[in-house]
Amino acid sequence: FIAPLLSGSGIKLKIINALAHGLPVITTPVGVEGFPDDWGPSIRVASTPQEFVRNIQELCGNSSAWKEATSGAKEYVKRHFSASVFAKWAKNVVSQ
Repeated sequence: FIAPLLSGSGIKLKIINALAHGLPVITTPVGVEGFPDDWGPSIRVASTPQEFVRNIQELCGNSSAWKEATSGAKEYVKRHFSASVFAKWAKNVVSQ
């Protein structure tokens, strides 16, 4: 999933949606604002067109890089954005 975002605020739902479907994401520093930074190979951050091209070529041309990125994508969403994580967070907020 390619998300060359240049503006926006908060967590980008389009990126969470892509990751939840097992798609690696290539985005800008704006695209990852607000995300927990342990995304590993599932999210790649690019600041220039050349970096986008390099990341696209690597993911599309290297099956092991693709497999590593796709397997980590769903795990990342599960770890940070699943219903159980939200329920735990909400319970803590209500308890305070």
